[in-house]
Amino acid sequence: MSWFDIEIEIPIYGKHFETVEAPDKKTAKLIALRKTELNYNFPKDRLLVIKIKKLNF
Repeated sequence: MSWFDIEIEIPIYGKHFETVEAPDKKTAKLIALRKTELNYNFPKDRLLVIKIKKLNF
């Protein structure tokens, strides 16, 4: 599993950054969208993923 840094644009609130552990970029994106959706009570279809970056340690 790898760590990913995801940058998400939330209308009204602005940018939000999420760091998640996932096996691939697609799964990392889904995890980050779900976490953001729950934290901000905002529908995930209105969230925009700006950037996904794999972190290397």
